[in-house]
Amino acid sequence: MRFRMLHPFPFLVVGFCCLLSTNAFGDSISFSDETFADSDWTAPLFFFSDPDIAYSNQQEGSGGNPGAYREFSAVRTTPSPTSTFVRQAHLRNGAIFDPATEGAITSLSYTFDILSLPISGSGYVSFALGLLLYQNGAYYIAGGFGYTSTGWRRIQQSFTSSISFYRIAGSGPDHPDFSASGAPIRFGFFSQVFFATGGIGTKVGGIDNWSVTMNFTAPVPEPGTWWL
Repeated sequence: MRFRMLHPFPFLVVGFCCLLSTNAFGDSISFSDETFADSDWTAPLFFFSDPDIAYSNQQEGSGGNPGAYREFSAVRTTPSPTSTFVRQAHLRNGAIFDPATEGAITSLSYTFDILSLPISGSGYVSFALGLLLYQNGAYYIAGGFGYTSTGWRRIQQSFTSSISFYRIAGSGPDHPDFSASGAPIRFGFFSQVFFATGGIGTKVGGIDNWSVTMNFTAPVPEPGTWWL
């Protein structure tokens, strides 16, 4: 097993790591984040926004599951005349997998903890999160998990094919390319707050313990490159 911490001080407890290993099913690599420092994530990109919804997110030092986590807040001060939502993309710096050099992805799984707090207002409002992939200018998701109850909840899901993911922004194929000829893939998550017709108030949610793991088939080296 090979272990690599993407941090200049590997003896410290840090929030993000990259773990590579070999098992009976081939090679695997994992990316994870448990603290969600603002500088570790790209500036959020709006897929869809409503000018009547003020949406913000930032790291919170406490209140996570446990410790630090990322908090999201959506505020609507007038009742929504129709159902509407805001959706953002969040990509983790350093969480990149290159099928062309690492090998074809054979399966993929992820977990995260989602937090939902009661709405301060009225109407139906939900908070949702889901895994996000970015490849060659296109953003892909495989659905998401909406949460209207209160407290933390663990979410986990596995995939054995890229067909489960579909493009929601950018230009390119309808599905990502997990083959050995695919472009590098960046990983993160998307966040969304939905206001049904008449919804008004403040909705707060959060994410903690984000992790994604790929199993892949490493390319067979040419005979001249084998280690003797």
